[in-house]
Amino acid sequence: MDPNQTSRLYQQLPDVPTTQPIPTPTVSVLGFQEEKRTPSYILIPIFIILFVLFLGGLFAVLKYGLGMDIQLTKSGVTPTAMITPTQVIETPTPIPPTPIVLTSTPTPTPTFVQLPTLLEVDGTWNLYKNPKEGFSMRLPKLMASNYGDCQYSEKDGDHSYRPVISMVPVVAMEGSQGVFITQDYYYALGKETKENSVSYFGFCDKVQVTADNLEKVIADSLKGLSMYVPSNWQVKTKKIYTDLDLEQFIKSNYGSGCSIGSIKVNQNGYNDVSIKGDGMDMETTKCLINYKYVLKYSEQKQIAATWGVGQAIVFSGENFQPSYDQLMIDSFRFL
Repeated sequence: MDPNQTSRLYQQLPDVPTTQPIPTPTVSVLGFQEEKRTPSYILIPIFIILFVLFLGGLFAVLKYGLGMDIQLTKSGVTPTAMITPTQVIETPTPIPPTPIVLTSTPTPTPTFVQLPTLLEVDGTWNLYKNPKEGFSMRLPKLMASNYGDCQYSEKDGDHSYRPVISMVPVVAMEGSQGVFITQDYYYALGKETKENSVSYFGFCDKVQVTADNLEKVIADSLKGLSMYVPSNWQVKTKKIYTDLDLEQFIKSNYGSGCSIGSIKVNQNGYNDVSIKGDGMDMETTKCLINYKYVLKYSEQKQIAATWGVGQAIVFSGENFQPSYDQLMIDSFRFL
């Protein structure tokens, strides 16, 4: 190329302005340009204001915490129980509740006590059963009693109440020791006076027989205090397991000098037991038996029963005939 052409080409290009480099501003630690530094008389008050604000905030936090301590102390909560921002709250391990086991209270089995019964057999007899004492026996419905009634007598110059033989009901009742078989009532004479050794009575009163008053009358008769004792048998029973038990049963009812005599099996399968005395005379014996008695023993049922029958007829029909005593004895059964 021609140098002149080149010269002309350069001459035709426009002048391009040269760009000046922009100086990079220098930044201080506080973020201000160093070229525009804030004077110290302005920065110091700012620092003071920030420091005062910091102290004020700290004081407010402390005051709030102290107020909470006082409030918690008044309510019974110790300040140490407060949770600080740095305190780690430990969640307690839950204790499983003890299971409540519901158990039903067992219903006690009721104990049924079978009461004595008196059932009609026929026009003359009743059947008495006592499960507690363990026996049954036929009883006549009525019995003759010397004191079954009374009336005022003026016969042959008499002027007194006198007993009258009459038929009275037969009953059975439990006493403190065994079962009494006796008359339902009797008439007692009172207001006794004597003329020429003859007793006269000013009144006559009906007495209902109970186990208590019968026991008292029997006790008084042994002391010579009772004029009349209602006719009765006192049947006593006891569980027997050995011969020694049987002998002790005999001694407790008839005397310490008594012992087992002979034993015979009767038609009902029970043992009729006789009592052996001590061989002493009437004044010194400890086994005084001068009356008829009954002593029965069942080895199978392990029970014995006894009662004094007496020296004369106890239970009988009108005018004391017929006698019921032996029929009653023969009807005895262990339950």
